Amino acid sequence: MSKPNAGSYRPRCSALCRGSPSINVTAIPEYWAHKYNWFTVQDSINRQFRHFMTTVPQTRDTSFTEAVPLHFPESFLEVGPIFSGLLDPPSRREPAFRVVAPSIPGFGFSPAPTKPGFGLVETGEAFHHLMQQLGYQQYVIQGGDFGSHTARYMGAAYRSRWGPSSTTAKESSYIEFLQQSEPSTKAFWGIEAMVPLQMGILLGDSPVGNAMWPYFGMRGLTPDMSGLLRNSSRGEGTLDYTFPYVPVPVGVLQYFGEAGYGAPRDWSARSGNVTYFSRKDVSVAGGHFPATADPEDLLMDIRKFWETPVGGWGRS
Repeated sequence: MSKPNAGSYRPRCSALCRGSPSINVTAIPEYWAHKYNWFTVQDSINRQFRHFMTTVPQTRDTSFTEAVPLHFPESFLEVGPIFSGLLDPPSRREPAFRVVAPSIPGFGFSPAPTKPGFGLVETGEAFHHLMQQLGYQQYVIQGGDFGSHTARYMGAAYRSRWGPSSTTAKESSYIEFLQQSEPSTKAFWGIEAMVPLQMGILLGDSPVGNAMWPYFGMRGLTPDMSGLLRNSSRGEGTLDYTFPYVPVPVGVLQYFGEAGYGAPRDWSARSGNVTYFSRKDVSVAGGHFPATADPEDLLMDIRKFWETPVGGWGRS
C-alpha cells in the first residue's frame, strides 16, 4: 500500500488560493543557487547609480538645462528601468528630469529609524528636507506602493477628512467589488502592523521565506490570477484609509488587479487636486511597481503629466 497524497483530498482551487505553490518555492532557490549572480547585479548598481548618505552632492545630471527635479520616494533599484529615459528623453519637446531616488528608511541601503514613531509622514518630511538640502525648493514626485503614500503626505499642505455620505449606484458596486476580498488583504496588514519585528525576524531568517511573502502579495499580477479576478469581479483593498487632502496637481494611474482599479475619478478628486487620470487596460502591467513592470508605459505618463501645465510644471 502507498501513502495517499494529502493534496488529493483538498478542495480544488486556483494555484495561489492557499499560498505560494510549492513548485515556485523550490524553483526560486534553485535559480538563486545556479543562475543568479549577485556580483553582476552589484556591478550594474554601482555603474548605473551614484550613492550618497546624509550629505548629498550633485548627482548624475541630465544634459537638458530646463530639467524638472523628480523625487522618487521608494527605492533607487526600482527607478533603474526608467532612469535613462527620465534623464534623456527622445526629443526636446518632452521633459527631462533630475532624478533623486532615496530608499525609504529601513529598506534597501537606507538604515532603519533609531526611535519609535518614524512612519510615512516622517519619511515624507525627511525626503522634503533632502530635496531642500539639494537646492530644490520646488520639485515633482512619482511614487507607487509605499512611495505613493509618502508622496501624498509630501504633497499635502493641509489635512482634510471626508465624512460619511450617500453613494451612487456605481460607487456602491465598486465598494462591493472591494469587500469581496477585503478579509484576505486585512489578514496580511494585520499581522504586519501588530508584530512587525516578529515578522522581520521570521522573514529575515530565511531568504526563501522572505521571497515568498512579497511573491504571494503580487499574485494579482500573474496571468492566471488576473483572469480569475476579471471573471469573478474581485480585487484587493480597503476603504478605511484616511489621508490628508493634496492641493498640488495630482496624476492618478489605475492598474488592473489593484485596489483602486475601477474607482471613479470623483473619489480621487475628494482627496486631491486630480488634473490627470488614466485607467489602464487590463492588458497593461503596472501594479505597485510600474517602473519595473512596464517602464515605457510609465515614462509616457510621466512625460504627459509634467510636459504641460496640467502637472503644475510644464509649459503651456
